[in-house]
Amino acid sequence: MKSAIYICLSQTAIRGLLKMIIPQKISGRLALVFAFLSALNLCGQNLISNYSFEDTVSCPDDVSQIGKSKNWYSCGPTPDYYNACNKGVVGVPNNFFGFQFAEFGNSYGGIYISSGMDDIREVIGQNLSNQLTIGKKYYVGFKASLGDRSKIASNNLGVLFCTNSRESNSKLFKACNYAHIYSNEIIENYEGWTVISGSFIADSSYSFVMISNFFADSITKYNLSKSPLALLGGAYYYIDDVCVSEDSIFCYKTLKNETNYEIGLTINLFPNPFLDFINISSDAQIVNGEFVMYDVNLRQLLFRSFDGDTNIDVRELPQGIYYYTINCKDGRSKKGTIVK
Repeated sequence: MKSAIYICLSQTAIRGLLKMIIPQKISGRLALVFAFLSALNLCGQNLISNYSFEDTVSCPDDVSQIGKSKNWYSCGPTPDYYNACNKGVVGVPNNFFGFQFAEFGNSYGGIYISSGMDDIREVIGQNLSNQLTIGKKYYVGFKASLGDRSKIASNNLGVLFCTNSRESNSKLFKACNYAHIYSNEIIENYEGWTVISGSFIADSSYSFVMISNFFADSITKYNLSKSPLALLGGAYYYIDDVCVSEDSIFCYKTLKNETNYEIGLTINLFPNPFLDFINISSDAQIVNGEFVMYDVNLRQLLFRSFDGDTNIDVRELPQGIYYYTINCKDGRSKKGTIVK
């Protein structure tokens, strides 16, 4: 099987390389060569700046600070920014709404998208790095994870484009009952990340993008969350790895889930709730597995290395709620909450 090699170079990088490899006496031809190379689609381009929320303006120290993630800001009312630099309510992985590792890096955003009783929404957005071209097809996607403490899970989480930021910068959310890309399915996964993706043909020169639930509660579906920590009203989701591109392969690589959900090999942990032992099994042999348990304050209580299916003695642990992670040498992982 032949494999393609993708060379991703910015325009600045192309200029720098040309200056190094082309003799000065023919530098007059640089403009022509550069124009030719710039016309080529050398690689996919993500029109989302700071797509994984890693680039910070400053470390967040409280909720409602999405603006501390560079290029992102609130379109109403008070979305959140989580970063591992914070050890409190907006930390990663432990924070006010639960326990979740970033799917990439150490940061993610967070939005409250519905309560089932009103149309209050939190919306995050940013200016696209390039305006969309009418008639072109664009691939869009992001990852979402239900907060552990969310009492309900909902559908309709998605992406909406508009021609300028003023269209979205409203303190009061008004449901338009439309989104360019959204999930029809209720997103119940609080242990890992769910990919929401799709494509559309631009019908306007959109220059701004927003993420939220843009549908009224009356036409949004809900389920009670299965998380044992579900205490707070409403559906709240962490957001990571946002992609908008003309290149489907580029967006696929950005959104590719490296966990067991992507490759179809499951890791099972049971029973939950547990008493004396926790069992771990998989439909593929686990080699060099690591199991870690934490208390609700993220203090490590237990570490075990194992190979294959195993059971772990936890009789000495008191009753309560715990976080756990399982990591395997082949890249599979599982994380979540468990109750004794």
